[in-house]
Amino acid sequence: MSHTNNKNCIIYCRVSSAKSAQEGESLDAQEGICRKFVADRGFAIIPNGTVFRETFSGRKDKRPVLDDIFDYIEQNPGKVNYFVFRVIDRFTRGGSYSYEGIKKRLAGHGVEMIDTYGVIQPVKNTLEHVGFEYDWSRTSPSEIAETVIANTAKAEVTNILTRMIGREIELTNEGFKIREAVDGYQNKKVLIGGKKKVIQIADPERAKFILEMFNLRAAGTHTDKEIVARINAMGYRTRIQNRWDRAHEKVIGSTGGVPLTVKRLQELICRPIYCGVMCEKWTRHQAELKLCRKEWNVRFENLRMPLPFTVIKSIPARVTMRLKLSESPCLPPGPLLASFGHKYPVVPNVERNFRCSMTW
Repeated sequence: MSHTNNKNCIIYCRVSSAKSAQEGESLDAQEGICRKFVADRGFAIIPNGTVFRETFSGRKDKRPVLDDIFDYIEQNPGKVNYFVFRVIDRFTRGGSYSYEGIKKRLAGHGVEMIDTYGVIQPVKNTLEHVGFEYDWSRTSPSEIAETVIANTAKAEVTNILTRMIGREIELTNEGFKIREAVDGYQNKKVLIGGKKKVIQIADPERAKFILEMFNLRAAGTHTDKEIVARINAMGYRTRIQNRWDRAHEKVIGSTGGVPLTVKRLQELICRPIYCGVMCEKWTRHQAELKLCRKEWNVRFENLRMPLPFTVIKSIPARVTMRLKLSESPCLPPGPLLASFGHKYPVVPNVERNFRCSMTW
């Protein structure tokens, strides 16, 4: 397809996250470059001069805004001639297979891809000189270069994620927090070994709700329905979370802010983090209780120590933790552990009062 036919184009800009937008080319920067690029070539931006912008992983072929683009193209056959974006390694991080798949899907609708770097060249018929054309004779002179860039982008992401996720898994198994704090806690950066790491400490506004849930549950004097009524009377509401648009650029609303329910209560009391045990996917949903120095046999219900603990090893059917003595007291785990009973999720089929070796 040559650039002398209709000149309607769609512009697509993408970043992986708000952080990557700050560190690299932002959506605004990409849009400005692409707008100038198409203006210099006399292309009309459709629909209605709108640029499609998205904050989403380039490793995924299924993206909300990209899906919207294909929906528009399919609903307006023959209207879109060009699909313009900044550069191949910004458009996709899924490698040549992903890149070629999207390119062929666009070509199936008569849409040609163009990057502002000028790497992608128009498709040519290698048998044009003899007046014949076959599927195999239609090729792009830049196909190899495009493939190399797409695969390089994928390899770069693999290397980055391997280093980043690998280290995050190590930190998680050492007991440090990587993601958002659990309700009742808040994240705090501490200096350990000359490096800043994140732990969870009690949230001064919300820890009281969690503590009261477990204290009432451990006392055994209230039904779950009565506990819920009491916690709500204290002012408990679920945490507010932002709702974003499909491009993940604008906040369009919020969720949360609702009272506690019996179902939510029963979910919260089964979370081992409230007794200082970090148990999640990156610990393989296992943990082991072990503190160093003087060995001491205790029952779980009698454990009264400041939090947070640091999970230092994942071993099936046990729970191993190390106490950060430098931190101020957080949620006392004694009554919390007593309330778990047979529902305690870290160690399946274990008695509630099982004995564990710990050090002080």
